[in-house]
Amino acid sequence: MTKQIVLFLFVFIYLGSFAQNRVNKDQLSENWKLINSVEGVNFYAKLEAVDVYKNGSENFTYAVVKVENTTSKEVNLNFLISGFYDGGCLGCSDNVENTKTLTLKANESFVGTAENNFSRLVQNPKLKQSWKFEAIGINNVIFKN
Repeated sequence: MTKQIVLFLFVFIYLGSFAQNRVNKDQLSENWKLINSVEGVNFYAKLEAVDVYKNGSENFTYAVVKVENTTSKEVNLNFLISGFYDGGCLGCSDNVENTKTLTLKANESFVGTAENNFSRLVQNPKLKQSWKFEAIGINNVIFKN
Protein backbone atom coordinates (compact mmCIF):
# COMPACT_ATOMS: atom_id res chain seq x y z
CA MET A 1 0.00 0.00 0.00
CA THR A 2 2.81 2.43 0.88
CA LYS A 3 4.54 1.74 -2.45
CA GLN A 4 1.32 2.52 -4.31
CA ILE A 5 0.94 5.83 -2.50
CA VAL A 6 4.56 6.77 -3.21
CA LEU A 7 4.14 5.82 -6.88
CA PHE A 8 0.92 7.83 -7.13
CA LEU A 9 2.58 10.92 -5.60
CA PHE A 10 5.58 10.59 -7.89
CA VAL A 11 3.39 10.37 -11.01
CA PHE A 12 1.20 13.25 -9.80
CA ILE A 13 4.20 15.52 -9.16
CA TYR A 14 5.89 14.52 -12.44
CA LEU A 15 2.78 15.20 -14.53
CA GLY A 16 2.15 18.44 -12.69
CA SER A 17 5.63 19.72 -13.40
CA PHE A 18 5.30 18.80 -17.09
CA ALA A 19 1.98 20.61 -17.40
CA GLN A 20 3.59 23.84 -16.16
CA ASN A 21 5.96 23.89 -19.15
CA ARG A 22 3.25 25.05 -21.53
CA VAL A 23 0.81 27.91 -21.95
CA ASN A 24 -2.59 27.51 -23.59
CA LYS A 25 -3.64 29.71 -26.49
CA ASP A 26 -6.27 31.54 -24.44
CA GLN A 27 -3.54 32.62 -21.98
CA LEU A 28 -1.43 34.22 -24.73
CA SER A 29 -1.67 37.86 -25.78
CA GLU A 30 0.61 40.57 -27.17
CA ASN A 31 2.32 40.70 -23.76
CA TRP A 32 5.02 38.27 -22.63
CA LYS A 33 3.71 35.29 -20.62
CA LEU A 34 6.09 33.10 -18.60
CA ILE A 35 6.09 29.50 -19.88
CA ASN A 36 8.92 27.96 -17.91
CA SER A 37 11.80 28.89 -15.60
CA VAL A 38 14.83 26.63 -15.20
CA GLU A 39 17.91 27.46 -13.12
CA GLY A 40 17.60 31.22 -13.60
CA VAL A 41 16.64 31.08 -17.28
CA ASN A 42 13.11 32.25 -18.06
CA PHE A 43 11.15 31.31 -21.18
CA TYR A 44 8.29 33.55 -22.32
CA ALA A 45 5.84 33.58 -25.23
CA LYS A 46 3.53 36.13 -26.80
CA LEU A 47 1.38 36.40 -29.91
CA GLU A 48 2.72 38.35 -32.87
CA ALA A 49 1.11 39.20 -36.20
CA VAL A 50 3.49 38.75 -39.14
CA ASP A 51 2.96 40.06 -42.66
CA VAL A 52 4.53 37.01 -44.30
CA TYR A 53 3.80 38.10 -47.89
CA LYS A 54 4.80 41.74 -47.19
CA ASN A 55 1.60 43.00 -48.85
CA GLY A 56 -0.34 44.15 -45.79
CA SER A 57 -3.37 42.05 -46.60
CA GLU A 58 -3.25 38.93 -44.46
CA ASN A 59 -1.22 38.48 -41.30
CA PHE A 60 -0.16 35.13 -39.95
CA THR A 61 -0.18 34.80 -36.16
CA TYR A 62 2.81 33.28 -34.37
CA ALA A 63 3.60 32.51 -30.75
CA VAL A 64 7.14 33.85 -30.45
CA VAL A 65 9.56 32.94 -27.66
CA LYS A 66 11.85 35.10 -25.54
CA VAL A 67 14.63 33.56 -23.44
CA GLU A 68 16.03 35.57 -20.53
CA ASN A 69 19.17 34.70 -18.57
CA THR A 70 18.71 36.18 -15.08
CA THR A 71 21.95 34.71 -13.72
CA SER A 72 25.36 36.33 -13.35
CA LYS A 73 26.97 33.67 -15.57
CA GLU A 74 26.94 32.87 -19.27
CA VAL A 75 24.66 29.95 -20.12
CA ASN A 76 24.72 27.55 -23.06
CA LEU A 77 21.52 25.60 -23.50
CA ASN A 78 19.47 23.37 -25.74
CA PHE A 79 15.68 23.16 -25.59
CA LEU A 80 12.56 22.38 -27.59
CA ILE A 81 9.81 24.82 -28.56
CA SER A 82 6.76 22.58 -28.75
CA GLY A 83 3.57 23.58 -30.53
CA PHE A 84 0.54 21.61 -29.39
CA TYR A 85 -2.28 21.32 -31.95
CA ASP A 86 -5.55 19.42 -32.05
CA GLY A 87 -3.96 17.07 -34.60
CA GLY A 88 -0.63 16.47 -32.85
CA CYS A 89 2.53 18.15 -31.67
CA LEU A 90 5.15 20.05 -33.68
CA GLY A 91 8.61 20.26 -32.14
CA CYS A 92 8.02 17.66 -29.44
CA SER A 93 10.53 15.13 -30.75
CA ASP A 94 14.01 15.50 -29.34
CA ASN A 95 16.07 15.60 -32.53
CA VAL A 96 18.51 17.91 -34.31
CA GLU A 97 15.79 19.55 -36.40
CA ASN A 98 13.69 20.57 -33.38
CA THR A 99 16.44 21.41 -30.89
CA LYS A 100 17.15 25.10 -30.36
CA THR A 101 20.63 26.12 -29.16
CA LEU A 102 21.44 29.43 -27.46
CA THR A 103 24.33 31.05 -25.66
CA LEU A 104 23.32 33.96 -23.46
CA LYS A 105 25.68 36.21 -21.51
CA ALA A 106 24.85 37.12 -17.91
CA ASN A 107 21.55 39.04 -17.75
CA GLU A 108 21.10 38.85 -21.53
CA SER A 109 17.84 38.13 -23.38
CA PHE A 110 17.09 36.69 -26.80
CA VAL A 111 13.83 37.46 -28.60
CA GLY A 112 12.62 34.99 -31.17
CA THR A 113 10.76 35.81 -34.36
CA ALA A 114 8.90 33.91 -37.04
CA GLU A 115 11.91 34.44 -39.30
CA ASN A 116 14.46 32.85 -36.96
CA ASN A 117 12.08 29.97 -36.15
CA PHE A 118 11.99 30.58 -32.39
CA SER A 119 8.22 30.46 -32.69
CA ARG A 120 5.23 28.29 -33.50
CA LEU A 121 2.50 29.07 -36.04
CA VAL A 122 -0.84 29.86 -34.39
CA GLN A 123 -2.94 30.85 -37.39
CA ASN A 124 -2.44 30.81 -41.15
CA PRO A 125 -5.29 32.77 -42.79
CA LYS A 126 -4.88 30.76 -46.00
CA LEU A 127 -5.37 27.38 -44.28
CA LYS A 128 -8.64 27.65 -42.40
CA GLN A 129 -9.04 23.84 -42.18
CA SER A 130 -5.58 23.10 -40.80
CA TRP A 131 -4.67 21.90 -37.31
CA LYS A 132 -5.88 24.24 -34.58
CA PHE A 133 -3.23 25.64 -32.24
CA GLU A 134 -3.81 24.78 -28.58
CA ALA A 135 -0.62 25.61 -26.64
CA ILE A 136 3.09 26.38 -26.75
CA GLY A 137 5.63 24.71 -24.50
CA ILE A 138 9.31 24.67 -23.61
CA ASN A 139 10.70 21.20 -22.95
CA ASN A 140 13.94 19.25 -22.60
CA VAL A 141 15.99 22.19 -21.34
CA ILE A 142 19.63 21.06 -21.15
CA PHE A 143 22.49 23.24 -19.93
CA LYS A 144 25.83 22.62 -21.68
CA ASN A 145 29.28 23.51 -20.40
